[in-house]
Amino acid sequence: MERQTPFSLFIRQALLYPLASPFLPAEADVKLAVSYANGKLTGSYTPVGPPLIFQPEPYLNMDWAAAAIYAEYLENDGVTVSETPQSIWHIPTIGELFSVIDYSIFNPAADISKVPDIQSYGYWSSTTGADGTTLAWGVGFYGGDVYLNAKTGSLYIRCVRQ
Repeated sequence: MERQTPFSLFIRQALLYPLASPFLPAEADVKLAVSYANGKLTGSYTPVGPPLIFQPEPYLNMDWAAAAIYAEYLENDGVTVSETPQSIWHIPTIGELFSVIDYSIFNPAADISKVPDIQSYGYWSSTTGADGTTLAWGVGFYGGDVYLNAKTGSLYIRCVRQ
């Protein structure tokens, strides 16, 4: 049996179970292109709308609640933290993080033209787990792993804006 990559599993899940797919959160508009050739199912996942701007790499590690507060107070430059809420940046959705994964490479498994200086760490998404309270989706960019993590755990944060 051929080993399936997480990306091909995602495509199959999105086609078979689009309403239950954690990779297609309700808050994200996406375009999913799928093709099947030479026995391989491939595709691309692209957020629809203006291109995302990823903040300069801060290398900050924190729990999910602290990451949400950090994003809320981040100033336009993506580096300075204000004393008042700015509402410019946000924690990326799982779909926004997934859109920069590149499974043809690893360490990091990311399209560095979209996210310069991305490191092979685990990063928070704003997309919560099905329970809605204790878990949130994250992406490990060493190999492109997508997983649920306890919100009280510690992952890195890389905010986005449009």
